[in-house]
Amino acid sequence: VPRCSKRSTKGIPPKRYSWQVKNKHLLCNVTIPPEKFSDIKNLREEEQEKWYGAMQVEMDSLKRLKVFTPAKPPENKKVIGSRWVYRIKKKPNGESLYTRLVA
Repeated sequence: VPRCSKRSTKGIPPKRYSWQVKNKHLLCNVTIPPEKFSDIKNLREEEQEKWYGAMQVEMDSLKRLKVFTPAKPPENKKVIGSRWVYRIKKKPNGESLYTRLVA
């Protein structure tokens, strides 16, 4: 014969776990920036457009400041690779997407 519990807290998690339960639901709404360029293709179309727009702003800035100039690589020379770094910065008026092109 199974024994019946007489505890009043049966099935109620202890208070020490209450913060984990509350924060578990908050994690669903967190936007995580892509780690690499190919990850952007897996996002929703509206998020893709935001990231591509942020990358275009960065490229325009590099060209305007004359830091980046597209050119053909010289023969027999190694080309320095580059990659995009993605960040989401929280501002009082909302989130801003930032991208940087790094070598």
